[in-house]
Amino acid sequence: MMMRLFSAQFVVVEENLWFSDTSTSSVARRTTRQRINTHLFVAEDPGDALRKATEMIDGFGDAHNDGPGQRTNFSCSGLHDLEEVKLFGKTISEGLGEPYGIQIAMVDLGDCAFAVRQPSDFSLFQ
Repeated sequence: MMMRLFSAQFVVVEENLWFSDTSTSSVARRTTRQRINTHLFVAEDPGDALRKATEMIDGFGDAHNDGPGQRTNFSCSGLHDLEEVKLFGKTISEGLGEPYGIQIAMVDLGDCAFAVRQPSDFSLFQ
């Protein structure tokens, strides 16, 4: 069966924490930003695309100490949209076989927030 190309938009949350001078368990300041990460991947059909995209959500969780705060946490709230990408007979090389596809764009939302939507509201199912 020929695999089809899909695009998933994930709502990713970045949380930066600054701790009090006396304790690393007491948060003195917290900022939160959201963005949309868009990934390309292959699937057999829309149902398979939804299953694969849903399985990717937990993979966005991460934390490090390299951000503007003393600790930066990342998490994914869920899917913003899911749609099929039409290639019109052209091919895309290697990266599509990777577990999370290819990140093709990031939209930094600042303090604004996109809604995490239900699968029935995705462009793919309209």
